[in-house]
Amino acid sequence: MASAESLHSLLVVASRLLDSAASQMHELGLGEEIGHVGSALGEVFEIKRALYVLRPELMPEQLAETVSPDVSAANRRLTHCLADALELDEAGDTDAAVAKLQNYLEAETSLEHREIAQSEILRMQSAGNEN
Repeated sequence: MASAESLHSLLVVASRLLDSAASQMHELGLGEEIGHVGSALGEVFEIKRALYVLRPELMPEQLAETVSPDVSAANRRLTHCLADALELDEAGDTDAAVAKLQNYLEAETSLEHREIAQSEILRMQSAGNEN
């Protein structure tokens, strides 16, 4: 019989498997496809978030203490943008990846998330200068 606990356990395992798959994809030269895994992880997170609304006691303490709806929304925006940008960068279109992140910076209100995007821009630009 299905329970919130068993669903939560399955979602935790799914997250870990997807994360492992992304690591292996990168090692195998399939980095351009990692964005798909990032999207799947985002969907799993959305299901977990809905589950946490119904059963808040299942939420890990570190999430319960720190994630507000605004932070959660900012996390989703950054995750989607980074997935797209990394896919572009892996495909060799670093300029488009940087432009994607710069567009994100113009719209994002969270300073913490803006800093993450800015550091990713600098990383991409410095990696591009090395090639």
